[in-house]
Amino acid sequence: MKPLSIKPLSIKPLWPIVIAAAVVFGCNNTTADKNKSPTATPALPEHISLLTWAKTADAAKDAVAAIAKKDYRLWSVAGRGVNLPGIDISQRQSLAEKCGTQIIQGSTDAVRDQQHLALLKKAYAYAERYNQIVAKVC
Repeated sequence: MKPLSIKPLSIKPLWPIVIAAAVVFGCNNTTADKNKSPTATPALPEHISLLTWAKTADAAKDAVAAIAKKDYRLWSVAGRGVNLPGIDISQRQSLAEKCGTQIIQGSTDAVRDQQHLALLKKAYAYAERYNQIVAKVC
């Protein structure tokens, strides 16, 4: 009996089929796939999603909770230099060193659109009220 010889399988002839399948099936982007859920909403841009919390935030309540945890850090908004809303400019540096700071994620001095501006104003007002409360006990 003659031994069987096994030849390695070559995948070279399969490449055109693999590429064709990827193009046909991988790029199939139908409307039905996008709307699987009746409540599906498009993702918010990052500059908006980082600040949506400011719509319903309660600065006084959050400040009291932070004080109870002995977390006296003041909220800072991103921009040019240290900006601590609600804190007199003459006290900013000393209170920043004494209390510590934390930056509001998504805050910036580069406004992208009207919705972004509205959220930035709410976040700034939140930080202003929060800082005024926490600075008194820091």
